[in-house]
Amino acid sequence: MIKSLWSTNVLHDHRAIEVTDEVLQDLIAIGNEYEKDHPETHVPAAMRNSAETSYNLLADNRPSCQLYKLMLKQRMIELAKAEGFHDPENIRFEAVTNMRRFGPMEYAKPHNHRSVDYVAVLFLQVGITDYSIDVHQKMAGNRLHLLDPMPMRNRWLNHNMLHPISPKPGSFIIHPASLFHTTELNLSDIDLIALVSNIKIVDNVRNYVEL
Repeated sequence: MIKSLWSTNVLHDHRAIEVTDEVLQDLIAIGNEYEKDHPETHVPAAMRNSAETSYNLLADNRPSCQLYKLMLKQRMIELAKAEGFHDPENIRFEAVTNMRRFGPMEYAKPHNHRSVDYVAVLFLQVGITDYSIDVHQKMAGNRLHLLDPMPMRNRWLNHNMLHPISPKPGSFIIHPASLFHTTELNLSDIDLIALVSNIKIVDNVRNYVEL
């Protein structure tokens, strides 16, 4: 499903049809392997204790990673058509994918990804949350929130300016990287685990010149 939000589009599969429970568990296991070997992947460069290099699960040849890679390409073509890109079937996409984990009582602050064009998220594990609980008036649960990008609407706690997505294992979202987004305080007793992909559009069907 592609939903038009504000002046942009967001692709949201409540449950990606290609992804079985076995694939989700396999991706968690593979991601855990990489996280063990790259303990500082998500630590800001200035705070690392070693010269850390990131990893890209799309370069892993195991079937689950390659299935996810194919999903990304197919969905990005769908989204490029909805967004009105010139010749979307022939646009090249570049992406990097790694795993994100938010333990109980952890959350992501509002942020965007300025250096890329789109962000994709495949939720691998989502805990059950009681949304009636109010924790210090913070948004609490396990939902992903997309924030209205219009600059005059900067009071993001006004829920009229949010688009909440309640994920379950297998939920798949792609949105423009410029959209600010956040996850709620994780009130479940298990980690929220997702694959996050940064995607670049390489529009080689037009006459761009490198600067």
